[in-house]
Amino acid sequence: MLLRFNKNSRGNILFNQGGKQTLQSYIRNCDPDKEISIKLSGYATDFDYDNYPITHINFFANQKNYYLDQENNFFVHGGFDRHKLVEEESDLEVFYWDRDLFLAAKSYAGMKNNSYPFKMKNNFKEVFIGHTPTTYFEETKPINAANIWNLDTGCGKGGLLTIMNIETKEYVQV
Repeated sequence: MLLRFNKNSRGNILFNQGGKQTLQSYIRNCDPDKEISIKLSGYATDFDYDNYPITHINFFANQKNYYLDQENNFFVHGGFDRHKLVEEESDLEVFYWDRDLFLAAKSYAGMKNNSYPFKMKNNFKEVFIGHTPTTYFEETKPINAANIWNLDTGCGKGGLLTIMNIETKEYVQV
């Protein structure tokens, strides 16, 4: 999002997600003469793509949308469309912003007669997600629904930061 913002030199959503503070830090440390201004279309800056250290651009450019481990556990920030193979997903934003996967799993887990498995096109052992704080469900601990583990316990909204051992399901929070 940060690099996309700087390619366009304007935007709003980035700034609502901690981006303003991140950009201010880059300006302060890379080129203090640059600035951020408020425009009708959002924010704008003269700090552009070329002002970032190349190592940072390479780091951002090489991020993965998801990770599949050797045990067939799947890790993703938001979620995915469970009705198609993740390898065939053309809308990469789904991996960042999706909440439907967890909500469907939560609904499935709440059914009285769920004797059939939670359906997903990919047959993952377990799925580990964030993005949808468990505090939305009045819970401060990780939530398991079907084979989906939601580890977002609301740190970005004043809640706890959680890390989990995926083999034992033991977790630590601060």
